[in-house]
Amino acid sequence: KAKRRASLGLPIDRRILIFAGSGFARKGVEQILHAMALLPRDDLLLVVGRDKSARAYHRLAQRLGIAARVRFLGVRNDLADLLAAADVLLHPALYEPFGNVVLEALACGCGVIVSDRVGAKDLVRDGENGYICEPMNAQSIVDCLDSCTTQERLASLAEHARQTALHYDISAMSTQLRALYTSLLG
Repeated sequence: KAKRRASLGLPIDRRILIFAGSGFARKGVEQILHAMALLPRDDLLLVVGRDKSARAYHRLAQRLGIAARVRFLGVRNDLADLLAAADVLLHPALYEPFGNVVLEALACGCGVIVSDRVGAKDLVRDGENGYICEPMNAQSIVDCLDSCTTQERLASLAEHARQTALHYDISAMSTQLRALYTSLLG
């Protein structure tokens, strides 16, 4: 992670949190910002994506006194690199049928915090490769993040995240599909 962070101009000695997506209101960006205000001063949040109300979120970060700890990056072509550099993806959405970004984060070795209202919650083994929080709830996000404050814990999350994603690569999925058809056809 250190090399990747250095290449992206990110600090190597801070916990890096990331949100990636559009539709900031439905996906809980406001609650993430409120959670940041409750977190230690050395955490850094990357917000990747586009929203028509982005300026309002910038202003909220300023009002909360966290603007220096939040980077609004807009749409990026290097999301995989950013996910690999981050420690935890935050996805406390009110609703999301699946949320590909969760599987992408796991594949990049990034632990995840997702709400219990997103389909991708089924990928999360609570406390192992990530955490499940209440949707749109800043304190619930903080409570989950309080469980992963040490480098050892973050490294464990990352390893379990990668292991989870291996079950969903194209080779594994085709093997599972072939086995299913074989069992159905006898």
